[in-house]
Amino acid sequence: MARINKFFYRCDDCLTVAVTIEKLPAVYNERGYAHYATCDACGGQCDYMGQVEGNHLVRTALECPCDGRCTGALGPSCDCSCGGENHGSGLLVEVVKDGHLPRLMTSKDALVKALAFRALYAEVDAAWTARYGYLTNLKRQQYLDGSQYALYMNGAHARKLIGKAKGMATHAGRNKRLTALLAEFKGTVTSASA
Repeated sequence: MARINKFFYRCDDCLTVAVTIEKLPAVYNERGYAHYATCDACGGQCDYMGQVEGNHLVRTALECPCDGRCTGALGPSCDCSCGGENHGSGLLVEVVKDGHLPRLMTSKDALVKALAFRALYAEVDAAWTARYGYLTNLKRQQYLDGSQYALYMNGAHARKLIGKAKGMATHAGRNKRLTALLAEFKGTVTSASA
């Protein structure tokens, strides 16, 4: 039986995972980041996660046949006895090529998650700018004194934390971390949440 290769993609905004049977070509944006498709649900950019290659995942050990953990898998790592044949098959989507980037036809309920993430991220970014942005401008113009430099470094660290939160793999975890950072930037952290 011929095995089908499957390629996994995830939307940056709504985190919807989609699987295709063909690898999509990378398109690079102005910052050099590769994107492979546009999420049809929310319009976010999709990144490549990896692939399941039929013959490379065949195992000889006796194992349970695959189940929903395999067919509904959210990533390309398969160690099931199907050897990748059924991996992610419950997430296969249609690919529409009608523009610059192909569209992955995903669930429309992903739009709610993407809109919530985008609004929260914009609020966090605005709060960071309100708290630390002026220091970045000062740093570009002149040397900062000791207290200003310490606060500037706190802002640089906070920007890294925002990036880490944005890169988290679950919607709930990502939004929880961004909400905590927002409270910190606005100075509304309570002792219970600190």
